Amino acid sequence: RTAVLMSLIIFLIGNCWKALPASDKKHWEELAEKKKEEHKRMYPDYRFQPKHDPERNASVRRRN
Repeated sequence: RTAVLMSLIIFLIGNCWKALPASDKKHWEELAEKKKEEHKRMYPDYRFQPKHDPERNASVRRRN
């Protein structure tokens, strides 16, 4: 049920983004770039390394 709700939310947000004028999109893209650079300065050695939970992965495989 939660997955369906999240899918709907993502769908609606995607439509809102597509409907934005280019000037508004540019504003948010520039802000995102600034935040990305700020993050790089604050955490220069950061590297995304997701932690995989074998228990969760097993339960997902059982449901499929």
